[in-house]
Amino acid sequence: MQTENNSNPVSLKKATIINATSKYATVILGLLFSAVLSRLLSPEDYGIVAVVTVFTNFFSLFADMGIGTAVIQNKRLSDDDENRIFTFTLYVGIALFVLFSMFSILLVKIYENTVYYVVGPLLGISLALTTFNMVPNARLMKSKKFLLVAIRTILSAVLGYIAAVVIAFLGGKYYAIIFQSIITALITFLWNWKSTNLRFQFCSVINSVKKIWGFSSYQFGFNFVNYFSRNLDNLLTGYFFGDKMLGYYDKAYKLMRYPVDNLTNVITPSIQPILSDHQDDSRYVMEKYNKMAKFLAVIAVYIGCVCFFASKEIILLYFGRQWEGAVLSFHYLSISLVFQIIGGLSGSIYQCVNKTKQMFWSGIIGSLITVASIMVGIWFGSIEMLSLCYAIGFILNFVKSQWFLGHFCFNESVFKLTAIYIPDVVILVAMSAILYFVPTLDNLLLSLLLKAGIGFGIYFIMLLLTKEYKTIVSVLPEKLQKKLPQWMRG
Repeated sequence: MQTENNSNPVSLKKATIINATSKYATVILGLLFSAVLSRLLSPEDYGIVAVVTVFTNFFSLFADMGIGTAVIQNKRLSDDDENRIFTFTLYVGIALFVLFSMFSILLVKIYENTVYYVVGPLLGISLALTTFNMVPNARLMKSKKFLLVAIRTILSAVLGYIAAVVIAFLGGKYYAIIFQSIITALITFLWNWKSTNLRFQFCSVINSVKKIWGFSSYQFGFNFVNYFSRNLDNLLTGYFFGDKMLGYYDKAYKLMRYPVDNLTNVITPSIQPILSDHQDDSRYVMEKYNKMAKFLAVIAVYIGCVCFFASKEIILLYFGRQWEGAVLSFHYLSISLVFQIIGGLSGSIYQCVNKTKQMFWSGIIGSLITVASIMVGIWFGSIEMLSLCYAIGFILNFVKSQWFLGHFCFNESVFKLTAIYIPDVVILVAMSAILYFVPTLDNLLLSLLLKAGIGFGIYFIMLLLTKEYKTIVSVLPEKLQKKLPQWMRG
């Protein structure tokens, strides 16, 4: 197997910078091309694909099964083992394609639209290609080929979007979205497969799969439980409060998740490939975890505080005044932002220290907390109370997760693990005390700028007083650090 030269190892910081560049580049590309596609396609076109996407997301749980992370984690797999596991994923991908194609018949009956006879199997191809790509992508990440993966991600996204625009311009309607997904998945798979030289082996794959099954089965179980607990709020909101209230809640929730997806998820792809090399050194892993968690905490404090106090401005400016019903939900959900951004690191830590069994049980307890918080919110009878209870559930899950990490991964108390956040709590309290008295102006843009500006002023002063600015400076490239004043580097 091709591996990274140990004399020139990739640091966690460098890997994160590469992943961040790739992540934000694809986000910007997605926004640009989506702006074009939204003018060429109708809401009905998006709706048709959205219906099927709900179910492809569920089938994707079986496409993953934790195999990719297990291949990265297991350093004892031979080339033949990885070839056989790759062969196994080919079988799984084909089976999922057949099952999803058959499932499209049920979709036709449910939604009374024959278009799903074609849409279902086509998206089934994308699902199969994603399954095929599990092992090739894992091998690249295991070999720390982060730059290659980043280039591939951006290029495949560009080609997929270009194809979608061309198809939409030629009148292809919803097929533009479908083929964007297929082409992106196809290019990604072919690129990864060619780069890793994995081979199909027509032989028994059971023994090789058994070598990773203990790890991957708990990973799959965690993903499965987490999927249902994270989607229960939407299902129950639509059932008890109706489509309109669900629309408000869904907008608020997705906007709240945006900082989580674009901060935490930039770091997590790098954690397991880098730290799994130190899976037997829990002190080293804890040190790296604390540094990452501290950085995210410092950034999240400002974002969470502004989102909470400027929730009205953010919602109405971003979505329009017709979405005022989502303001309070976003306001309450923002309470949990800091905890979600930090807590998003825990899954990768469980993986890199071979504790997916503990991650699974943590997920079970977390799901019970989440479901209980949702049910209490539903009982109160409004999406606003649902949002508040859900936010409290996230906070309780953070505390639970810190206890699990400390007890099972680091052999440390939850108090010692969370004590590092005391300065960030001080910053949060100071910002909140000032922003509480800042009025909401009639001009929403000026109001947002006023609150964000005053908040940043207090934030900056508190960074200096608590010396938390050093946390931010420490993650900057070394060349940039050298250009800073000595007192900032000290």
